[in-house]
Amino acid sequence: RGDIISIFGTSGVDEFNYSVHIVEAMSALAGAKGKSCQYIGKGTDGDNAKCEMYSIEYENGIRGVYYSHIGKWQPFHITVMTTKGTFSFVIDTNDLYRTLLEAICDYVENRGNVFSDIYTLTNCTKVMLCGKKSRDELNGAVVYLDDLTDDDKFDGYEFEKFYSRSQGIVYKD
Repeated sequence: RGDIISIFGTSGVDEFNYSVHIVEAMSALAGAKGKSCQYIGKGTDGDNAKCEMYSIEYENGIRGVYYSHIGKWQPFHITVMTTKGTFSFVIDTNDLYRTLLEAICDYVENRGNVFSDIYTLTNCTKVMLCGKKSRDELNGAVVYLDDLTDDDKFDGYEFEKFYSRSQGIVYKD
């Protein structure tokens, strides 16, 4: 299939809760940790939802770009460009939670661990924090993981408010 040159991914709904999964998938495909992220712009659709674009540089030189369509559901779509071709696929989310629960059961029953280690997971979160800092503070400049400070974080309370509003009433007495 060739060596990977570039990876493109899409997600929807919100800035972090869904987008982190596409960043994790891209990192797994790249086979390396991200070292920087850059906000590269946004677009809007007819309903004024926005689609933000970010570029990731991995330690092994692979480049990734992900789009986060905020306010709209979008499929998890990935395109991988290699030295021998271009390959695209959509992640099937119909069995996502069943598959996750089966993997958890396998792990608990000592039948193998398919989960990412904590260093990979925190690296993906830090990559996204670099993108947020690039967008909010540095007008799209590249931000390296080493540039992050303790003040760079996602506001969980603000996210909870946004997510609650976007989901509507889930339970009602």
